[in-house]
Amino acid sequence: MTSGLRKKLGLAVFGTTVGLALTMVVGEIAIRMSLMREFRQKVQQFNASAGFEYAITPDEAIGYRLKPDQTIRPKPGIAYTINAQGFRGSPVVEKRDPKVPCILFIGDSFTFGYGVNDDETFPAISERLLRDSGTEAECLNLGVTGYNLANYRAALAENLKLFDPDAVVVTVYLNDAEPTNRGVVPRDPRESFRDVWFWSRHELASQWDWPHRKRIDEDPLISFSEGHPKRRDARRAFREIVELCEEAGVTLLFVSAPLVWRSDFSGDYKYAPVQRAFRDWAGELGAPLVDVRDAVLKSGRPAEGLVIPNDGHFNLQGNEFVAGLIVAEFGGNL
Repeated sequence: MTSGLRKKLGLAVFGTTVGLALTMVVGEIAIRMSLMREFRQKVQQFNASAGFEYAITPDEAIGYRLKPDQTIRPKPGIAYTINAQGFRGSPVVEKRDPKVPCILFIGDSFTFGYGVNDDETFPAISERLLRDSGTEAECLNLGVTGYNLANYRAALAENLKLFDPDAVVVTVYLNDAEPTNRGVVPRDPRESFRDVWFWSRHELASQWDWPHRKRIDEDPLISFSEGHPKRRDARRAFREIVELCEEAGVTLLFVSAPLVWRSDFSGDYKYAPVQRAFRDWAGELGAPLVDVRDAVLKSGRPAEGLVIPNDGHFNLQGNEFVAGLIVAEFGGNL
């Protein structure tokens, strides 16, 4: 092969490589722009529809928020009141009485109180129990359906400054390592692809059933497995929640909520490794944690009596049970 031919061949290979690289870059940009445009359209449709149980507002700092000043009626006899601050329940007085202890409740649909009325959530019941015991306290429900540990951390950082609470209760759940919004509200692709280098490859892999390790939605036993990036991120958020409360001098309590089905209270609980991870993290960081599953087992109460039928979220009795655990844990130390 002559030097001239080799040179032409080299230039052809180089040109082809550059062309392929440019095509991949352009394709990746196009995929990202398309998915972000689709997400924004879904958010607009979601917010404009009266048929959804939740109305959200996208937010760069925290992912998304509940729309303020909403009354949502998911089914007859149930109403969700979203106040002017975008939290569930009555409006929060901006300048509160410093003599009245304030507790922030942060979490997902369990804290929000999916399927029950405003006064039947465990933050609302905790406030009543505390007052009945002689402690005037203000319990603020900052729970938002679909949030994960990263959202809890962001919500805590923001509201520690705003409310200067005396205590914080963070409810953790077995899908808290997954991206937010799963099956609830439109999902921001930037959250979905947080552990994925190339969105385009992941989209093709998902559609064409290619093997790929970092799937967006995974069983908690996978996402909480040792060495998984989602476990790492969840552990970091858990630690930062503890650090934020320590820096602010605020009492912190974690509440670990299990799946609540009859089978989940058998001796062979499928997601026991996730519950164990939460307990281990809390123990390592010196933070108290109440495990609801363990408490139900010790109480001897039938689990099915604590949940909404065919759902898994706590009913009134379940929320009363959890509120009792929280108030007992504080034990008047507010």
